[in-house]
Amino acid sequence: MSSNSKVQSRMKTRTITCHVIKETDFDQLVRKTYGIKDFSFVASRECGNDTQHVFEDVGYEPLDEWDTEAIENIKEEQDYCSINVIFNDLCIKGFIDAGNYIVEVCW
Repeated sequence: MSSNSKVQSRMKTRTITCHVIKETDFDQLVRKTYGIKDFSFVASRECGNDTQHVFEDVGYEPLDEWDTEAIENIKEEQDYCSINVIFNDLCIKGFIDAGNYIVEVCW
């Protein structure tokens, strides 16, 4: 057994399947879906270059009334909305599959 196998056998891990999307592709989907001209994943998350952002269990629960209101606000007023809520709404509307997502940021 290699030393890496020994270490891993002592760590509690889990294996998951993830959909990976570039932040620029996510930006385009959000802009097109909600009519937001200047949406930016990077700006909304205040994230740096060469980072990855994980969103687990997307699309498994319906939006509540506050989430629905936040979605309406971004469409009408281009106001802030949580990326998690946007992911769930995109899934509910059939634009993306349910599951786990990694958004890769690289510019």
